[in-house]
This record gives sequence, C-alpha cells and structure tokens, in this order.
Amino acid sequence: MRAIELNGTVSENRELHLRLPADANPGPAKVIVLLEERSDSNGTDSLQQFLKDCQQWAVSGRTKEEIDQYIEDERNSWDRGLDDLS
Repeated sequence: MRAIELNGTVSENRELHLRLPADANPGPAKVIVLLEERSDSNGTDSLQQFLKDCQQWAVSGRTKEEIDQYIEDERNSWDRGLDDLS
C-alpha cells in the first residue's frame, strides 16, 4: 500500500474533490480524511485546558515521574488511535 498526501477543501454540501497524480494505479483505494479542528476562540481552548491541567498537577502534588508517565500514556493513546484507522 502506498500513501499519497493531498490537500483538498470540503464544500458546503460536504463533497471533497481530489485529483490523484498520474502515477497512481487505478483500482481500490482507502481514503482517510483529517479535518482541522475548529474552535470558537481561535484554538486557544485546548491551550487553556492544557494550562489548567498543568496547574492542577502542581497543586495535586504529582511528582515529575508521575507527570512524565501521564504524558507517555497520552502519546501512546495517540498511536493506538492511529491503529484504529487502519
């Protein structure tokens, strides 16, 4: 299987039109669509939540090791989420 990254725009009627490169083989293909996250506050919601989480960690008395483990667990969960797409 070969991956090709293309940029496209989703129209108001939720259609996506793409043109593959000339060397793409005809036949079955899998399509994965990654949509940009939208936020009412220009993306600051997730940053604000992250900062709140950091503040809670300091107040909760978590050790550096506990925080490092939490971050590693979160990163591993991202990888598991990608495995679900295949």
